[in-house]
Amino acid sequence: MSKHCFILFFSFILCRQSFCQDPHFSQFFASPLTLNPANTGNFDGSFRANSNIRNQWPSINNAYRTYAVSIDAPIFEKKIPAYDRMGIGIVAMSDRSGNGLLTENDVAFSLAYKKSLDDQGYSSISVGLQASYINYRFNPSVAYFEDQLTADGFTMPSTELLLGRNLSKSFVDFHAGLIYTLSTTEYNLFYIGSSYFHTFSPTMQFNDQQNNLSPRYNIHGGGYWPLSLNTTLHASFQYQQQQIQNEILFGAVYSYYLQPNAKQYVEVYLGSWIRLSDAIIPYIGVDYNRIMLGVSYDINISKKTEAQYFRSGEVSLTYKFNQYANGRSIKCPIY
Repeated sequence: MSKHCFILFFSFILCRQSFCQDPHFSQFFASPLTLNPANTGNFDGSFRANSNIRNQWPSINNAYRTYAVSIDAPIFEKKIPAYDRMGIGIVAMSDRSGNGLLTENDVAFSLAYKKSLDDQGYSSISVGLQASYINYRFNPSVAYFEDQLTADGFTMPSTELLLGRNLSKSFVDFHAGLIYTLSTTEYNLFYIGSSYFHTFSPTMQFNDQQNNLSPRYNIHGGGYWPLSLNTTLHASFQYQQQQIQNEILFGAVYSYYLQPNAKQYVEVYLGSWIRLSDAIIPYIGVDYNRIMLGVSYDINISKKTEAQYFRSGEVSLTYKFNQYANGRSIKCPIY
């Protein structure tokens, strides 16, 4: 009985709060264009594709499912200075809350420029802009309202005024970001970045009460450095805040480079991130010929009895085409 009461309570909370928080990934480092527009085109190669799938709290009526796909590439490589980089990209994201009660679909276009601050590209600053088209849709067929509740369950027809309104809202939004990178040798890199989403706080409402999509602030950073000929340590962190909600993630992975033969590149990753006061996030990844697969699982560390329901899984896949195709190494964040 307590489980059903908890799920019912969570459903009410979901209906009230899902309007004001953005989707997020535990593997934030594996979704570069949703993390920071300045990441656009900021990689070694001529083409990059990313995909991310997150299934959050599936035991609570499929509470949140988030999908993202992005493509980005550098442009005008022969027309700009050697260690500068200009990139364009597109990212599409879909988020389903409460088993489809609320659906968010976004398509965003990104443009970024990376300016080298020295003759060897050891330090640089990147600036990115992003314009997005966002659609929210409320599905009343899977919704339950307070006036439907009787002693026998949700059996009464609802008189909720929300049902007579336009349950699909669309608008254009804008985001921006910057990243600073610094290397001391050919084999290490450190970076710090910041991004700002929902610049003009667009209006998004389904009833008479006006709701604005609150700005989201994001600060992230990290770096990588070799431990031996075949091993590297990668570390990163993220802090973000939207309205009164905030989260801090930090962690690291240890990677080991395998070289079966001259035509194959294999590197394996093992580590963990921590979301403060919430979850431990073990991570395992494999990079095979520049195809990177990452798997993580959120293990809730809260002492609340309901914590058993707060488990989440995530998978990311990244493909970089034509690595080092231009004959020079561009120093860029590798998460």
